[in-house]
Amino acid sequence: MFFIYFIVLMIIWEIAVIFLYKKRQWLLYYLVAAFGLTFLLIIVSQHVGFDTLLAKIEMGQTATLLNWVNIDAYSQAANLMIPTQEGWAVLICTLECSALMELAVFFSLLLFYFKFSVARKIASILLGVAITYAANILRLFSISVIANRFGEDYIFLAHTVVGRLLFFGFVLVIYWYLVTRPTISYVGKSLIEDAITETDGGESA
Repeated sequence: MFFIYFIVLMIIWEIAVIFLYKKRQWLLYYLVAAFGLTFLLIIVSQHVGFDTLLAKIEMGQTATLLNWVNIDAYSQAANLMIPTQEGWAVLICTLECSALMELAVFFSLLLFYFKFSVARKIASILLGVAITYAANILRLFSISVIANRFGEDYIFLAHTVVGRLLFFGFVLVIYWYLVTRPTISYVGKSLIEDAITETDGGESA
């Protein structure tokens, strides 16, 4: 049943993308294409269990990093066991903590960014995905260290404030350099070229 629903959603998405592309509605085309693909990637990832696999890998790597700094943490599936002053704390890696959504959004935004060449898209996607993934591991690591050093009472603060600010700070920087800055540069050049064209046209007249 899931397969049927997925095919129907994908067909609707493709029709909308093709329609907007032919109508040259570039902003709507970009938004529908990118965020539609993001939604499809997330639901299929959850269905096949890729989100759980990703969380399991991330927890294992975070536990390894913690062991390197002499914190005897260990992972169990998508959970991370952290020694604290009160005992053992359990950090559960859900869809939000796995960074699957951010990875899917980043991939989709760059895939449909029509001003990049294929080579630049591939390079930007690989770089962006790698840095986003590393930033999420750093977030999980920082939360775990705070929990270990200061106790379970600080887990909420570490997760909702420190971890999120750290992660989304990295994400914003990545988006700025790989998506936003090139877009602003392109728009600026287009405006200058249009202004020059209008000036030349006025002088010729």
